[in-house]
Amino acid sequence: MTAVQELRQPVLLLVTVSGSVTMLLLPVLIAHQFGEDGKLVRDSALALYLVFGLPFCVFAADSLRRERSDGTASVTLSKAVRPELFFLAKYAGIALLTAGYAVVMTATVLLADRIAPRAHLADLRLYYILVACMIPALGGAGLWNLLTRRSFCATAWMGWILAMVLTLVIASQIKGAAASGLTFIRPLQWRIVPAGIMIGAALLVFAAVAAALSTHLKPVSAVVVCFLVLLGGLLSDYALGRFASTSRAADIAYRIMPNWQHFWSADWLTGGGVIPVGVLGNALVYAALYTTGVLALGVALWRHTEIY
Repeated sequence: MTAVQELRQPVLLLVTVSGSVTMLLLPVLIAHQFGEDGKLVRDSALALYLVFGLPFCVFAADSLRRERSDGTASVTLSKAVRPELFFLAKYAGIALLTAGYAVVMTATVLLADRIAPRAHLADLRLYYILVACMIPALGGAGLWNLLTRRSFCATAWMGWILAMVLTLVIASQIKGAAASGLTFIRPLQWRIVPAGIMIGAALLVFAAVAAALSTHLKPVSAVVVCFLVLLGGLLSDYALGRFASTSRAADIAYRIMPNWQHFWSADWLTGGGVIPVGVLGNALVYAALYTTGVLALGVALWRHTEIY
């Protein structure tokens, strides 16, 4: 139910579409390669995947605050529904939306990498395919809304996912591209998929943090806090890790602060490399354990939150 309700919020559609479009434009916006062809586009797309995911998770989790304010939570909890179950059910819906976002963004990263220039030649044909899939997805959602009065945002979001996946399937069947009299072959780099999974796992952690924050903070404030958590986690090795062996306080803070470096695997892909299964597994275990801890804190906060 949470997933269906939140899909009606325009902000989720706007974040997903704007993130996808920005990533797909990287091959024509980035003019320099800096060594390995396609690396700058691939790394930038993965970074945008994570950055756009933060507001997505926060606004998806805002349902907890809204339902507490408008009395929906009070009505639900009055029917012998335990607060812990209510909070965890809400997170399950948020996690489902986050998984859908991860699918579409991983597909977009693969497409951006496919379009990116190799030997100064870009496979621009995919832009025509993308437009041919995007227009029916959004136009069909508008027509469906006109005929049935169903939510345009929810239908368009699902249609956008289908458009990206369909384009990816078509791109996987294109074996080469002709440009300036030259023919070159650039298959889809499926080795990027584990990197997308790891960032998706990081966003599930952020979704848990956002759910815990939404009990007391509005979306804009929660986004700011999430960006501070991201910044703190990225700097934790430098700011806290080097002092952990000599300072008890630094050691505790270092263990509490999420280390997002565990989820950033772009360097493994350099030079045609692949992400080891062990690295992927460790990241998923870390995400599961940290999410469990944050959800336990969120449940405690929710139990002590005044329900109107």
